[in-house]
Amino acid sequence: MSVRLSETWRRFHHPVNIRHLGTGRTMGERIADGVAARIGSWTFIITQTLLLGAWVVANVFLFRGWVGGQPFDPYPFILLNLLFSFQAAYTGPVIMMSQNRQGAKDRDEAEHDHKVNREALERLARLEEQQALIHQLIVRLADETRFSYPGARTGST
Repeated sequence: MSVRLSETWRRFHHPVNIRHLGTGRTMGERIADGVAARIGSWTFIITQTLLLGAWVVANVFLFRGWVGGQPFDPYPFILLNLLFSFQAAYTGPVIMMSQNRQGAKDRDEAEHDHKVNREALERLARLEEQQALIHQLIVRLADETRFSYPGARTGST
């Protein structure tokens, strides 16, 4: 599924955001961004904390009677550590992929900003040249009108 961006959205948003959010993203990039967005949220942290607490409580107190009087994952919680290792093994690289994409987006945005700033400086330089030319024309026009006007003072009083 690709994101379709309206012309209004394209007109008012930074070109880098259009390129990095538009149809040019692969499915892997979209998955990496989605996983990183969810794992980096308070909702994920709170949910994982609650599940961890439920695992410990269920293992130590609740399920003991169901599995022959023994917990299904004894105290050092080796199975739980294995699950966390799997989670870290898969989410670490996915988050790194998303961070690499964010770095590329930041570089593109910096290049675009530099280009815009350079164009603005060039426009300012042209405006300064035009302002200097207009100033020279006004001074020359003032000098010509002062001397050609019959009632004008010539500067000596």
